[in-house]
Amino acid sequence: MWTAPVIAAHDTEYATSTSASGALVTYTAPTATDVVDESITVNCLPASGSTFAVGDPTVTCNASDSAGNAATTTTFTVHVAGDPVTATPASDSYTSAQSVVLSQSGATEIRYTTDDSAPSCASGSVYSGAIGVSASATIKALACFDGTGSSVTTFSYSINIPAPVQTSAPAVGINGPPVANIAAPAPAPVSAASGGGPAPASSSGGGAVSSIASVAPPGTANGTPIVETQAPAPTADSAAPANANTPGLTPPVEMLPALELAAPVLTAPTNVQSVPGAQVATVESGLPGSNYLWIFLLLIALLFGGWFVWNTFWTRAH
Repeated sequence: MWTAPVIAAHDTEYATSTSASGALVTYTAPTATDVVDESITVNCLPASGSTFAVGDPTVTCNASDSAGNAATTTTFTVHVAGDPVTATPASDSYTSAQSVVLSQSGATEIRYTTDDSAPSCASGSVYSGAIGVSASATIKALACFDGTGSSVTTFSYSINIPAPVQTSAPAVGINGPPVANIAAPAPAPVSAASGGGPAPASSSGGGAVSSIASVAPPGTANGTPIVETQAPAPTADSAAPANANTPGLTPPVEMLPALELAAPVLTAPTNVQSVPGAQVATVESGLPGSNYLWIFLLLIALLFGGWFVWNTFWTRAH
């Protein structure tokens, strides 16, 4: 009685897909033993070097001896894995919204989810373009090869967009830093007395005070009026200001919210006394009326002189 050959067991073969069709896999066929024939050929299908689809296709092997006794058919598995899906940019923390691009070179399609559930080739969204991520999110994706899926890959994105920085100009005045308010001292009346201060300048020689000309206001053709002010004489009881080198001569500086400048006010003298030997400053008037007065007086003089000459000749003639 003849005994059929026996085919040895074969381990699972592993490969990774290189296209949507799968992977080209080469393998070594299992061996067979026979009690009569020393060498038995084992035939397997699909043959080594064939393209295997992604997944776990089965290889079937048969053998026979020289007497025609067939061995029991055996099988083994070829596991073809699809490349996992990749994402650009990669999982990380970002400070701005991202546009995530999924890719897999050999897949017929890519499926993904954003609700933390696991996609399959029958569930999940079909990837067709970049996925916008404006808040922290998790994307799970797999590649499908003619209905067989690759392993699921998870991509996590943390989006932390900083709040905009608001800038404003510094406030000045009530809400801003204080501004120095310098109050100008009120001018003292023009004095003809020599006591307590320097004697005023004079455009003429000495003598008693007879009159005081009008003072030109600011902004006239004669310019700014000349005003003499006299600082108060310090007494023994008065304390020198903290910020002055000479007592009584430096006006105080007050810090107020806004800048205000008090314009000096000119005060005409109301009581002028004649002091023998004193000199007085003669201030020419800048008012147009003074010139008109001289012209009027000159016309009166001319008229009077003409009348006098005419009257004299007329009287002699008669």
